[in-house]
Amino acid sequence: MSASQYSTISTPHIHTGWQKLIHHVSIENDQQLINPVVQSGSDSMIELSYVQSAVYQLAQNKDSLNICLSIARNVDSLTFGAYSLALATAPTLYNLLSCSCEFSHHLGTLLLLNYKDAHPDYVEVHFSSNPLPLDEKQLSPLGNLLYAMTYLFLLNKASFTSLPSIEWHLPTSMKSLYAATSFQKLSDIESELNCVIQFGPDHHLRLSRKGLFAPLNGPSSELHSLALSQLTTFSKNLVNQPAIAALQADPSVKLQARVHSTEIIYSIYQILDNSYDLSHIKVEEVAKELGMTGRTLNRRLKKVTTNFRSLLERYRLERSIRYLTTSSISVTIIAQRLGFADVTSFSRAFKRWTQLSPSQYRNQSDRSSKQFY
Repeated sequence: MSASQYSTISTPHIHTGWQKLIHHVSIENDQQLINPVVQSGSDSMIELSYVQSAVYQLAQNKDSLNICLSIARNVDSLTFGAYSLALATAPTLYNLLSCSCEFSHHLGTLLLLNYKDAHPDYVEVHFSSNPLPLDEKQLSPLGNLLYAMTYLFLLNKASFTSLPSIEWHLPTSMKSLYAATSFQKLSDIESELNCVIQFGPDHHLRLSRKGLFAPLNGPSSELHSLALSQLTTFSKNLVNQPAIAALQADPSVKLQARVHSTEIIYSIYQILDNSYDLSHIKVEEVAKELGMTGRTLNRRLKKVTTNFRSLLERYRLERSIRYLTTSSISVTIIAQRLGFADVTSFSRAFKRWTQLSPSQYRNQSDRSSKQFY
């Protein structure tokens, strides 16, 4: 990659929603901030340098933790457009976490979220840096703190009932930011963010599996689907924007793989949605619809750390939850549509996924909806 190509990405870009959050606090603190530079060809991205300078300007001679909290506290379902709307309308905590990670590049290109589902008792969301080549720009500790606090507020505001307590594991390198914080103040921060703060080798959130598939109050399936569609379109367009296009040839950048992951999974979901019978669907059939061989599709899925069998199970889980929470279709019909041999097989699989039978899940969802409305 030439030096001129690198110059187009020397300044990373992030979602304009960050500007909205900072603007609220600048007004409260009676501080005039410079106007951000909007990325050419996009009305949703601004230069990271604007947010960096604005946050440090607001934090001068003030408690940086309080400034980050004040900024993050203003986030709502419209702050980050389709991204925050998709989270606010997610039907379950599982959908909320997986969606927030899959499309985290919507918030900015220097930090990505990764969903880890390898432990029987809990799941994790890891904050993974995505440094640009050459100068290896990364978010500062203060930037990481603001990002994580905003994400925690998004998670908690997406549910009208309390989420399971979250363990927020911060890297020890960020401990200095909390050095001057009293125990009582730290306790207040934990209470507001519904988390327990711990320090360790890396930066991640840990949530109990309990309640992972419980329906969230007041979700809207139509809005959620619309938001996901918009996010997928954004992901496809993202790689063509000037600040990102130069990254495509560099294998060290994780963003490109994330964008292609979103695109291929969404395409497979569309094919499965249009399939009449899922009971015997093969990877070769789906691959043919995508204009590739089964071997090529398997290779593409392996690059995004999944396989066709796992993706089909994830599809069945997500669609069964949608049917149970947004329709009166019988459990028998749902089992047939999703390709199960009979109701017993479907019920057994659904209970393995959610710890509830389909009927118990539907009843719980109905009670949640009545409480919301």
